[in-house]
Amino acid sequence: MLCCAVLLCASCSDETVPAGQEALMALVRQAEALLAESVEGVEEGNIAPGSKATLQARVDQAYFIMKHSETDEAYENACKLLETAIEVFVTNKVKAGTPYFNEGSRMNLGPVGGWDMGEEFTIECCVRFDEFAAGDQNVISCEGGSGGFMLRNNGNTLQFYINDGGWCGVAFSPMQLDTWYHVAVVYKAGSHIELFVDGESKGRNKCGTLAFTPSINLQLGTAPSYSNRYMRGNIQHVSIWADVRTADEVAADTACAFTGEEEGLKAYWPLTLNVGTEITDKSGRHVARLTDVVWQEAE
Repeated sequence: MLCCAVLLCASCSDETVPAGQEALMALVRQAEALLAESVEGVEEGNIAPGSKATLQARVDQAYFIMKHSETDEAYENACKLLETAIEVFVTNKVKAGTPYFNEGSRMNLGPVGGWDMGEEFTIECCVRFDEFAAGDQNVISCEGGSGGFMLRNNGNTLQFYINDGGWCGVAFSPMQLDTWYHVAVVYKAGSHIELFVDGESKGRNKCGTLAFTPSINLQLGTAPSYSNRYMRGNIQHVSIWADVRTADEVAADTACAFTGEEEGLKAYWPLTLNVGTEITDKSGRHVARLTDVVWQEAE
């Protein structure tokens, strides 16, 4: 606030203030008014959580430019950035939607070592692809170096691989574009991995013990160590379980009606409501951080 007051006083007393600086200051006032008047929250109509911090960062940048630069080009660029930030802020309201992943998009669940997945787990999600590109396209992965696991598609083939000293996998094809699928993958150390699609087993393979680097992130939308291995499509209803779900349980899970309090459920993100860039799962224990994920209108 002191910085703002100093700048305002300077504008009143100095008749040679550049026009670009005056324009930028006007945008700063507009942004600060929005920040003061708006309420972040998770109810529909609220400004999505994280929006204020993003806009404030642009305001801080504008102050920095006004303090350290005197060029029209610098003021013009700062104005464009702040104008865009204001437009995004006023439209980034909590509402029903579907997250879309493409190049640069990711949903970070934190280091995989914090998920205690070495002995057994089940991961479920709903996915829809709008493009099948050649090569690996990761839906959820902690692949890194010579370890990890991944649920991915390669063209229209869905694949689940773990590293147990080598890559052990199962696959299902053909997947169809613009079609929602409920996908579940299970792993039990020294026993098996299995891939389910829409509640039915589509592949099972013997496996050893999962090898992974604990510091590698568990991530949706792309591999944490390979930014070019990104999926093209939507992800919703992500759930992570501490044990191996049975075939009957997986079939029942296709309804995606979790409360967050189910036995064995570590985390569940419905991803049906745009509630910002940091989303707490239904259990209240885990926060997912989204980057460059586009929220599409709900169907």
